[in-house]
Formats: sequence, structure tokens, C-alpha cells
Amino acid sequence: MAKLTSAEAKLLLEELCRDAGREAPELGLYIQELERAVRELKLAAVRRSSGWESMNSRLKDALRE
Repeated sequence: MAKLTSAEAKLLLEELCRDAGREAPELGLYIQELERAVRELKLAAVRRSSGWESMNSRLKDALRE
């Protein structure tokens, strides 16, 4: 199965809702909020892993000298 982009998934979900005879504008807003939260979590993870704690001990020793 091919990997869907976020935009493609949103369009498919909107189409499913229309086919079911329902409108769900709040669903699009919820998806946007989830995407924002995921971006923030990814940035936080990158910041955490790029710190002093993630360096191996040999590199730390070399930097201390």
C-alpha cells in the first residue's frame, strides 16, 4: 500500500463523510490541531536528543580537554 500524504488523507476522509451524507468541518480542524501537536513533539524530541546527554562518552572526554 502506498503511503498517503496528509492532504490526500484529508481529502479521502472528506469524501467518505460526503458519501455518508454527513458534513464534518470540525474534523478538519481537529486534524490540523493534531498535525501541529505532532510537529511540536518532533521538535521537542530533536532538541532533547541534540543535547549534552546524547553525546557518547568519548566525545564528551574529547570536548573536556
